[in-house]
Amino acid sequence: MKNLISIKHILSLFILIVSLKSNADLLSIQTKIDTDSKKTFFYFPNIDEALKASGIFPSPSCAKVPISTPTKEIEPVRFVTLERGGQPISLPLEEVLAPGFNIIPGYPQALQEGNKLESITQYFSLPDIIFKVDVTECIPKNITDNLYQYTTRGNCFNAAVRFHAPEEPMESMDQEVLVEFLKNCEEVTKPQFGDIGVFILMGKPEHAFVYIKDNWVFTKNGETSKAPYQFQRFHLTEKIYTPWITEKMRFYRCGKI
Repeated sequence: MKNLISIKHILSLFILIVSLKSNADLLSIQTKIDTDSKKTFFYFPNIDEALKASGIFPSPSCAKVPISTPTKEIEPVRFVTLERGGQPISLPLEEVLAPGFNIIPGYPQALQEGNKLESITQYFSLPDIIFKVDVTECIPKNITDNLYQYTTRGNCFNAAVRFHAPEEPMESMDQEVLVEFLKNCEEVTKPQFGDIGVFILMGKPEHAFVYIKDNWVFTKNGETSKAPYQFQRFHLTEKIYTPWITEKMRFYRCGKI
């Protein structure tokens, strides 16, 4: 019996390691404000993964040559702030990410730190030097200009539509408008860069976001000033909306980016 338990533990550890490795090629997405303009970087654990970065974009030339950088540049977030009973509380990230953690209905104030590494314990073996790729020109300017802005202008539907139709004004958009827009898109099963993801409640869109890569999304979680336009891990976005989801989520491809 003891040997069986040991084998079970070893298998569980192996599965965990394989899972982490398969999802770790894109470590982090961060935006830096330079003297003249905003820059958006993708971070990778090695040069090989960094060189593959351009392959996810419709125009590979938009991704620049990888630059070596210290790992400490993507220091992970260790705590997140949630709002419970109208009061903000700070919790360890590992607790919030645990499968059994329940977020009360409502839009949490945070889980807004998804643009950084989700847990340092998952990446303890990273080398001192990693690689970043400048993808500023790969992301529509109307997106990069609004990243991490805390504003009540617009909502999730509007953010997803404006990724493809920047001429749309930044304002709250009704479900019906999103549904009408998606009629010109193709529903797909495997998302690619730029596809719109939709959580469904009682047959209607509850939340929309834009798929980036490796379970990263572009999203605005809610209409309040506590919800910035941001890049975030998909599973963090999913945790926020789980209380409302009644159907399988859907992805839509809406033409070239």
